[in-house]
Amino acid sequence: MSDSLNNIKKRKNPDDILSLKEILEDQINVEKDLLEEAENQESEKWGEEGKCTHDKGYIDQPVYACKTCIDKKSDKSPFGMCYGCSMSCHLYHDVYELFKKRSFKCDCGTSKSNGQKCDLTTVDKHLTTNTENKYNHNFNGKYCYCDSEYDYKEDMILCILCQDWFHEQCIKFNSKVDNIPDQEDFQDFICLDCVLKYDQFLLNYFDNISVVDKPTMAGAASTTKETNEKENVDIEKIEQQQENTCKKPNSKCNVKLDLFCKEDWRNQLCKCEKCIQFYKDQNIEFILTKEQEEDEEEKQGQETSQNGKINNLFEKSQDLFEKLVPGPQQQVLLNGYSEMKDKLRDLLTKKQNSNQVVTKQDIQSFFSELVHKKRSFGKDIN
Repeated sequence: MSDSLNNIKKRKNPDDILSLKEILEDQINVEKDLLEEAENQESEKWGEEGKCTHDKGYIDQPVYACKTCIDKKSDKSPFGMCYGCSMSCHLYHDVYELFKKRSFKCDCGTSKSNGQKCDLTTVDKHLTTNTENKYNHNFNGKYCYCDSEYDYKEDMILCILCQDWFHEQCIKFNSKVDNIPDQEDFQDFICLDCVLKYDQFLLNYFDNISVVDKPTMAGAASTTKETNEKENVDIEKIEQQQENTCKKPNSKCNVKLDLFCKEDWRNQLCKCEKCIQFYKDQNIEFILTKEQEEDEEEKQGQETSQNGKINNLFEKSQDLFEKLVPGPQQQVLLNGYSEMKDKLRDLLTKKQNSNQVVTKQDIQSFFSELVHKKRSFGKDIN
């Protein structure tokens, strides 16, 4: 929930008298939250509900998997889909949200989906095979070393290479470290499985890019440090003579750990021709650049547009209310609205304090009482 909605909750007391402006501002804050969420989805390129991204090819996008369709398949193998297909072809299915995946092409309606028809395209995709898509246990709704389902209540960290999510406690147990660094103290996380892939090249850079010191092992750490310092000195001298010299340290870290990367860790990676070709061969050239941050000018433009929409919404709502509702009735409506909010808040607070859930019967009883009171009020007036 946004700060704006939290502020609304804090400032309202049972004895407050709500003005027209306050009621409309409450509604506007809700509208503003929805607008921010929509703009966030747009900036993250979620896609459109009525369009499949298959024709765009392999792109970075939020990906989903359908448990309902997986259970129907004889081999139970999963397939991933775009946001549009999750909201159309699989709208009433049990769908896993897998968050953003790198270079993924929608598999809804392809041979991978085993007969599932895509409702958002006129092209027959059932013979199409997206060979470059990468699948892991996420597509079965599982995450982390522990292979468990995602739980939003637990803190999890994203590996920037495999894009799997890991529990902090599992990382701590797996790496045998006493403390996991605070998230503001490292820029990126790379899981041990990925550290040990790609010819284990990241172990060559471990001392230069990790915020966590590796455990001391029979003097190996000091030797490695001295070697790296010597290598760095040698490289600086050689760079003055030869521009394309490889900067990758020769020695590997002899301790296998998950990797918490420093702020400028990408600058430590060698970018000579040989290493660049290695990254391409391993399909990890993206490791050299972090995601581009939103252009400041574009961001200001969005904020200006958003503020304009909010102000316009407030002015239209207030004008419409004053035009359609006669003056004497405006205060009656406002008082009724205020009373309803107070009583509903009292009901929810009472349920919360007694650790009870709010049932359908509670809501029906609440509004029945309001209707009865309104009728009694009308009789008293007459």
